[in-house]
Amino acid sequence: MKKIILLTVSILMVTVVFGQTPNGSSQMPIPSYNVPVTGRALFVGNTTNINNNQALIAEKRDMNVSNEGGGNGPVGGTMTVYITRVDQSIVLGPYSIGAGQTISVPIDNSPWDVIMVTSQTTLVNVWIDNGYSL
Repeated sequence: MKKIILLTVSILMVTVVFGQTPNGSSQMPIPSYNVPVTGRALFVGNTTNINNNQALIAEKRDMNVSNEGGGNGPVGGTMTVYITRVDQSIVLGPYSIGAGQTISVPIDNSPWDVIMVTSQTTLVNVWIDNGYSL
């Protein structure tokens, strides 16, 4: 019963957060680097390969989120992060990330989003590591 309530609350948070991003846009892409965030932000992933319009097949990937701090205001503090499958069938978190910290969360090959909440302006980076090396 507690898990159902927690999942319901998490999905409700995702619904409230959706569409409330720093630039007034509905969403920001993954990867995104040095994005100033105050309040709430939604980063949306894409698993489509632009070159041949086929889905990437990587089974093991890591969603990476870093809190660089700074930005256009006071030094960023701790931010709360949720990593959620686009269909909202899985919600991971909440994760607390302090200024200067980075987290890596294992994800599968489904499309994933990142939702973050912070009370102070902070620069954030969001990217997916497919495990490929060039």
